[in-house]
Amino acid sequence: MPRTEASSSFDRDKLEKEVLDTVVALYTSSENEERDVSYVANELRISALKARKLLITASDRYHNLYYHSAIASQIQSLFRQGKTIN
Repeated sequence: MPRTEASSSFDRDKLEKEVLDTVVALYTSSENEERDVSYVANELRISALKARKLLITASDRYHNLYYHSAIASQIQSLFRQGKTIN
């Protein structure tokens, strides 16, 4: 079955911003006092791994530290140097 053409009204950057804003809002909400990644994952019905990845991405995009680990810092540094998974 052939793929349908993407809608001309689809705006990837806008969608990405909305998703990241939602993840950050949940992570920093007063209901999530312990800053638990699992809370975000449960609310959005996604895996904790995906929620953590989105928080790392938000940290990089918004220049604010939402999630931190040694590996996350190393990955962000490599990403800023223009390196990708490929």
